[in-house]
Amino acid sequence: MKNELAERFMKRFQGLMRAHGQYTLLKESSKGKAKGQALTLQEPVTLALWESHLAGKKCLGIVPVNEEGLCWFGAIDIDEYDLDQNSLEREVRDPGLPLIPCRTKSGGAHLYLFFKEPVEAKFARSILSKWSALLGYPKAEIFPKQDKIESDEDTGNWINAPYFGGDKTVRYAVRDGKNLSPGEFLNLADQAATTKGEIKKLKVSEGDFSDGPPCLQVLARRGFPEGTRNLGLYDAGIYYKMKDENSLEENLEEFNRRYMKPPLSSKDVMTILKSIGKKDYFYKCKDQPISNACSRAVCMGREFGASSKSDLGVSIGDLQKIMTTSPTDSPRWVLKVNGLSLKLPDTDDFTQQNRFRKACINQLNIYPNRIKDKEWGKRIQELLKTVKEILAPDDAGEKGSFVDMFNKYIGLRIGPLGKLRDRETLNLGNPWESDGWISFRSMEMLEWMKKKKFSITPREAWDYLRDMGAVDGKMVKVKGEKFRVWKIPSSSVPRQNEPFDIPEISGEEAKF
Repeated sequence: MKNELAERFMKRFQGLMRAHGQYTLLKESSKGKAKGQALTLQEPVTLALWESHLAGKKCLGIVPVNEEGLCWFGAIDIDEYDLDQNSLEREVRDPGLPLIPCRTKSGGAHLYLFFKEPVEAKFARSILSKWSALLGYPKAEIFPKQDKIESDEDTGNWINAPYFGGDKTVRYAVRDGKNLSPGEFLNLADQAATTKGEIKKLKVSEGDFSDGPPCLQVLARRGFPEGTRNLGLYDAGIYYKMKDENSLEENLEEFNRRYMKPPLSSKDVMTILKSIGKKDYFYKCKDQPISNACSRAVCMGREFGASSKSDLGVSIGDLQKIMTTSPTDSPRWVLKVNGLSLKLPDTDDFTQQNRFRKACINQLNIYPNRIKDKEWGKRIQELLKTVKEILAPDDAGEKGSFVDMFNKYIGLRIGPLGKLRDRETLNLGNPWESDGWISFRSMEMLEWMKKKKFSITPREAWDYLRDMGAVDGKMVKVKGEKFRVWKIPSSSVPRQNEPFDIPEISGEEAKF
């Protein structure tokens, strides 16, 4: 029965199959976000991983988008704690959205959207961003976080799967005021699964300001906090001026009466109108109450949304740090820009704004605006707070390339049955094997690698050789020439122990 349940979860949460996330809870939290360690593993998603997840042993994270840029599910990640799960479920159902709320480990919520057939990740991201703003959570994270997987190295971003611990979980779905069991959740997911066509036909009331900043939608629904009414009315005035300047005063006064509790005085309204009438005007996105309800990516796609030269002009997503197994190799970085993966081989490629903009042009055909260096530094600091570290395979990076080249160097000098040449040919650059060790000249090896377009300094090569178990041997004398050799255990080098099969050639081909 457990296997059947795990199989159903694995099928329902199909995503990128060659990598997954692993989350280890380090500290329980009665208030706020639970503390833990997140790790991305470039290893396949298996049934055993799902069984372990449902048993409460290892928390599994799934990347929703697959190699084809398609997804079977998506989610809105509401990172607000101590949510009233029952109220949230009613908020989702009132407009008729096909979302299933699940409580997260910290008391927030994942609103899952399931599909009967895979859809483009770009479509899923677009509709979930729209619904997130509609529900009043414009700052919620959207999964999938990218439109497509850029390369074999790209692992996308994963989301923690629900029901860690099975029936004993605190990460459960809610329906009609009831906490659902794992099986009940899967049954509901099957019922709620939809298609791209059905979503397009879905009629949802978006309320006021659907063509303007989503922050105004949120604040109009929830109310403007005390002390923010003036700035709130200012931003509403910017919207009305962009939309219909001739009706600005009339619309702003109506907004004040309808949404401000209590309304501002006529004098305050006139002061705001004069301020808006100046040439330089724009939404005050960085000020309260707008900043707390801002959804930049959604806003920039709306007719009367934000589009400021003082902004980057692009949507910046998550930052990934790809770690290599060698301490001498620098990490590489992948940054999401407008939902696409921007590869940054060097740390300076994103800490230095000009190099970042150049990379955007070269890889994505995007040219971000330049902002103040101080503001760019703040962006970097925010990205590093949530950076996702990914362990690269052992064969990745410079060390992996060196090991591969070294094995080829030795392999080309091994006979068909794995025998190396005589000691007398060491001075010609040929390795020699004796008593379980392979001796070779490092400078000859480096010269060969250089001819193969692989450059590395001697010091770096020697460090890698020592990591492989090689030792700097003593001086030897061959045919009157003295030189130093390196030695590495024979067992450390892959061997061809059987001769290659040679196909028989007959007929006309045999004449050549």
